[in-house]
Amino acid sequence: MSREIGRKHESGVSETVGFIIIMGIVLTGIGLVTLYGYPALIAAQQNANIKNMERNMISLQSDFNTLTYKNVPYKETMLQVSGGTLFSSNSSSTLQRFLITHGTVGTPVLDTGLFTGGYFYPGDLRYISDGNIATITLENGAVITSWISDSVGSSMLSEPRWYTDSSDLNGDGVKELTLVINLIQIKSDHESRTGMSNIRLEISPLDLDPAPGVTNIIQLPTSGLFSPPDNTVSIIYEQNGAEKNNQRAWDNFFNKDEFSDTSGPRDYLLVTKVDRLIVKGYVIRVY
Repeated sequence: MSREIGRKHESGVSETVGFIIIMGIVLTGIGLVTLYGYPALIAAQQNANIKNMERNMISLQSDFNTLTYKNVPYKETMLQVSGGTLFSSNSSSTLQRFLITHGTVGTPVLDTGLFTGGYFYPGDLRYISDGNIATITLENGAVITSWISDSVGSSMLSEPRWYTDSSDLNGDGVKELTLVINLIQIKSDHESRTGMSNIRLEISPLDLDPAPGVTNIIQLPTSGLFSPPDNTVSIIYEQNGAEKNNQRAWDNFFNKDEFSDTSGPRDYLLVTKVDRLIVKGYVIRVY
């Protein structure tokens, strides 16, 4: 009788040990998933949100182009802002600015009465991801992304519509180089958006009177046509504040072969042999 009881006790111990082993395996699996899998899942979701906002900003850039180049006065669009916040900053409050001069960083082209020191302040639409991981900016017609972990790095996802054209404008067989620059200024009430957002855009012309003493100007409704006396145009981009570091992206854009015909990298755009400079200006109001 005692032997039978002993066998029953041994069976109970075996079941208990098995349960403990299985429970240990389950808890170990849960721990591994929590330790490694969950952070990886969160990182994948953050990256997906950032990629989605990159596409959204390029879509907004397309809306800007529709307003500025197709003479559409008003545009409305819906955006899904997830994993961060979309801010709209007025041109008067942003730290970045552009300076257009004729000559190698020489005389300002824009009227210093309308533009302090000849500087153009564009404003921006700026998405900041949760945790300050990445920033995506729509600035002066360009879409730029930067990672907070890299204090000096940024890249231009989509370029602004600046271009050069070499053609026979006078019919005399001599080709002349025309440089076209589009300036887009954002006006806003410093709004922030998250989730499903309705964004309304309205366009108006930007007054681009030439600087005093700049000759050979023909004023058009939304642009100025300028013949640089020294056939050289420089454009400088300046930005103060590490929280919106887009300097590297603009520097890389300025050193494109399309614009540059002199050797060596520069932190400003330099185009030589320019016969005509066309500067078009627009104000886009963001509601």
